[in-house]
Amino acid sequence: MSEGLYLVDPEGNGLEIYADRSPKAWPRRGEVLGMYTRPLGVGGLMGDLRQNGHPWDGIAPATRLGHVHLKVADLDREAFYRLVIGLERMQRFGDSAAFLSTGGYPHHIGLNT
Repeated sequence: MSEGLYLVDPEGNGLEIYADRSPKAWPRRGEVLGMYTRPLGVGGLMGDLRQNGHPWDGIAPATRLGHVHLKVADLDREAFYRLVIGLERMQRFGDSAAFLSTGGYPHHIGLNT
């Protein structure tokens, strides 16, 4: 659904900087999103940077916050986000992560143990 870089800030917070793909290109397994993690294609990324020809001058002003990951102790409390806030569960990975959103988006909130 997206291509992302995962970083850790000086305070230990995890950051994901990503670009969404078109919803038509999202992998599906029946009715479920087929989320996965694959290695970054560093060669292609570096090639894109060389083609651009501009030095890094910070994140583009049009960049927006897409989603937030929360560290939680118990994924069973995701019911709060579904029943009280009204988000839908898009994916759950056992007892380690759940992804919730609205409008069929892969996730606006990630819950990670």
